[in-house]
Amino acid sequence: MRLIKVLILALLVIIFTVKIIAAEWDNNVSLEILPVIDEKSDAFSNTADRLTAKMQATKVWINGAIQEKGELKVTIAKMATLNKLENMSKAYNTHLRAGERELIVNSIYQEAERYDLDPILIASVIAIESGFSPQALSPKGARGLMQVMPPTANWIAKKMGLSYKGADSLYDSEENIKLGASYLVFLLDKFGDLEIALIAYNMGDSISQGILKRGGKLPTFYSNKIISCYRYYTKKTYKLAKAKFSYHHNDEY
Repeated sequence: MRLIKVLILALLVIIFTVKIIAAEWDNNVSLEILPVIDEKSDAFSNTADRLTAKMQATKVWINGAIQEKGELKVTIAKMATLNKLENMSKAYNTHLRAGERELIVNSIYQEAERYDLDPILIASVIAIESGFSPQALSPKGARGLMQVMPPTANWIAKKMGLSYKGADSLYDSEENIKLGASYLVFLLDKFGDLEIALIAYNMGDSISQGILKRGGKLPTFYSNKIISCYRYYTKKTYKLAKAKFSYHHNDEY
């Protein structure tokens, strides 16, 4: 019986010793492994950060490339339009000085952009009204490229908050296009119809409105000339939408 107790005691001592050794080994292993794990974790984190930075840089580059492509398309389209406007001016007036021609072309584009109009439409009005002659003067007193009457210029300038320096300023190409385009936009907004707006531009707002109120028929000779000019240079037809223009490849307007 005593022998059995001794054996049990010895077994307990052995088990306790094994546990102590095992615990010490686990601590040593942990002390050796943890730094390795931390190091690998830091390396992985750094790699992930670098990949994230590269992805962000790539995204910025892609967005920049898309923006540059869009800007390039706009630039190419603008250059094509300016070139077409220049060709129109040359077709109607070969005697313009280079600087004056450039001023006219840029003014047309600028006013068209301001009012969201097709610049070729404004150029078509100029072509029919004055043949691109800045010094044009009609028997009734209409002046300049878009043949603006001084009273009309004074009225539209006040209504649209534009500057007007008197009748002689209408021979200034930039001022004439600014006032003429503004008046055309006013008529488009008022009548909501391109053909009527063009007729009113030529005949006068009050006269055209009076004919319409009496149920009369407006003459279309003038508007047809501008529409034909527009079609010739754009190969497009158009339709009026919210007093602005959207043009389509079809035969309806």
